Amino acid sequence: MKKKLLIMMILLSLTGCTNKEEPKKIKNEEKLKIENKVEEEKYEDLNNLPISVFVYQNNLPVKVHEYKSNWINGEDISYFSMLHTDVEQLSYEPFAVLYERYKNGANVKNGIMIEFEKGDEKIKKTIINPADVWQYFDYVQVYLYDDILHQNDSWYSHITEEEFNDNTNVTTFKITAGYHMDEVTSDVVITAFSYDSEDDFKDGFYRGNSSYQIVLKRN
Repeated sequence: MKKKLLIMMILLSLTGCTNKEEPKKIKNEEKLKIENKVEEEKYEDLNNLPISVFVYQNNLPVKVHEYKSNWINGEDISYFSMLHTDVEQLSYEPFAVLYERYKNGANVKNGIMIEFEKGDEKIKKTIINPADVWQYFDYVQVYLYDDILHQNDSWYSHITEEEFNDNTNVTTFKITAGYHMDEVTSDVVITAFSYDSEDDFKDGFYRGNSSYQIVLKRN
């Protein structure tokens, strides 16, 4: 009888702990939901600067919507330049002149997000500095360029991790087919965006107003 009573007391004790802890867990989950909702309601992006992606054709910047090319492993697909305008085609002027004109003194930085599928795997990656390019480099190679810093140079290379700093302007990106790009089973979607604070990102992805999307298609 003593043993039976002792077991019942232990069971009651354990049940009591569970009953106390369960409402606490639910309460914490509800609190987290409320905090996330408050954060979303608080966030407001005041950066309404337009952004578009251009390729140069006959020395003229032409706005890109879709870009078709052969995806040959290890070969360049194209260079893509970002300008803060909605205009479809621009007349020739030095890129730095166009960039500063349309940026109009706004204190923003640029980045991109790449999305593609590899079989059943859906891949999505934000790239705002050279350190971000390596995760999926075997499939889609991304190189970033600062055309403002090098506006007087006839030739220059992509930005390295060592060179990247708070004064870097990411204005152009080059896409090269990775050595396993033949394993990519979808179009490659690239979203260019501008941001002015860390608040413009949530869970590592851009959530602001200033963005523009292009689609890379395989011929």
